Amino acid sequence: MRFLKFSSMVLSLLTILSTGCGSSAHPDVVPVSGTVSYQGQPLAGAQVVFHNDKSPRAAAGETDAQGNFKLTTFEPGDGAVIGEYRVSVAKIQSDAELSSASAADPSAAYSQGMNAAASGDMSSVQKHELPTKYANPETSGLTATVSKEGPNQLSFKLTDD
Repeated sequence: MRFLKFSSMVLSLLTILSTGCGSSAHPDVVPVSGTVSYQGQPLAGAQVVFHNDKSPRAAAGETDAQGNFKLTTFEPGDGAVIGEYRVSVAKIQSDAELSSASAADPSAAYSQGMNAAASGDMSSVQKHELPTKYANPETSGLTATVSKEGPNQLSFKLTDD
């Protein structure tokens, strides 16, 4: 009987310790939004990704019809971890297989397109709608700083140059 009471107390204590004091399992994020234009026009349907080697994961968002985006890192629209980022922007028109995957899982379709671009095997990709340099954070020339103070409202103006 004492064993059951002891086990119950230990289990309760472990439960309390594992839940913590309301802290989250990931770093704090701040809201980040912005606009993307291409050749002076709002860019709709593009994937915007913020890359930071120190962040546990990239922050990403998709532009709407006016070129506006909101970043997501852990929860929809939550923003990005504070820090310096290299930014990539891609809009890839894909074959039928990639298009059906995009409808079912846009993130997987984006990853598949980005992997194809990175590997140089463009057989599954019909057309980049932007210069391919923007799809790679190492060649895009785009950077961003996400600060705690905000407002973290960014603008990216893409050109063919």
